[in-house]
Amino acid sequence: MCCDLPVRLAAGKEIKCPARPGQKAEIVEVVPENDGHTVVIQLNGGFNNKRKPPAPPGTSAEVGETVTCTSVAPKAMPSVLPAEEDTPWTHGGPPERYEPTDDDAEESWE
Repeated sequence: MCCDLPVRLAAGKEIKCPARPGQKAEIVEVVPENDGHTVVIQLNGGFNNKRKPPAPPGTSAEVGETVTCTSVAPKAMPSVLPAEEDTPWTHGGPPERYEPTDDDAEESWE
């Protein structure tokens, strides 16, 4: 896999592809090349338990397909954000209600 973005993960790190959350993968090698990196990954499972080829379409990436991987478990990421009024105090709590002032009318719109 080639990557033109900085790769901050090292060999041995487990990764997941959010598009294929059941698939297990591990970084085998990260090689700096020109303006990017070549990242060698090993897929370790999550092929829909098919014992006989061919695997169903989409089981693994196709040649030329852009794949995004993360070291954050997809299940740990929230699928939806809380309603604005339910924002937890750890993130600043609910925003204050906007009350227009006379100064707002004098704002320059250039």
